[in-house]
Amino acid sequence: MNDDFIFFEDYFPHSQSASNDDKLVRLLEKEGSRGYGIYWLILEYLRSQNTYVGTTLMIDRIARTGRTTAAVVRRVLYNFALFNVEDQAVTSTGMRKRMGHLDRRRAEIHEQRSRAAHARWHKPNEIPHADAMQDKVSKDKPSIIPPSNPPSRGTELLSFWEEYKPNPEVLNVQTHNYEGIKRIMNELRITNGGQLYVILKLADYGRKNNPFWQIIARKDIPTWRQMRNPGQSLIYALQKAVNHTDWGTPKD
Repeated sequence: MNDDFIFFEDYFPHSQSASNDDKLVRLLEKEGSRGYGIYWLILEYLRSQNTYVGTTLMIDRIARTGRTTAAVVRRVLYNFALFNVEDQAVTSTGMRKRMGHLDRRRAEIHEQRSRAAHARWHKPNEIPHADAMQDKVSKDKPSIIPPSNPPSRGTELLSFWEEYKPNPEVLNVQTHNYEGIKRIMNELRITNGGQLYVILKLADYGRKNNPFWQIIARKDIPTWRQMRNPGQSLIYALQKAVNHTDWGTPKD
């Protein structure tokens, strides 16, 4: 299987011989294809939940989706030992086992791609110490980091975001706004790979309570663009805000 496939948000492994499982054979005998479909609807629901733990409050919703009754959903949920139900919490041992393997593989791939992106984009001398970073650069002393000008046809920016693969945790919209930070970097025309890498690290990949969002809100986009080097200025402000001492080194 192509490893890129496992990063699909709604993907989960499905055994091709699932219908031969003793519990599912019994389910098919008692509830037919309707019950079998409800079983997979419940699994799809659990896959979409944080840590793959659902609630019995979903019974009516599953019934509506499956065009059946809540009684049928309850039978599938309780009568065939296919799910674990404690109080209102619903889990699937098989789902958690399969997703555990998948999540570990995702973490491995993320680590490999992050290291590859770091090796490609991060150059030790490209990002100076914060004390050397100022919004205004002396005319007789050129900036250590070259101005961030949009490359032709956006090839550099596209390459960075294609190369850099975030940890799946970063894509949790309840805690992070990773897509938002990507959009803002594009609007600010920050295309320098080294700068983008450091900004992501300092901004904790768009974590919602990170100082990044307050810093960005201080100026509108046109004002940021008017700076000689908005990427350098943003790194300087972020470094001061989070008091980050090893912002140029990726964490293991």
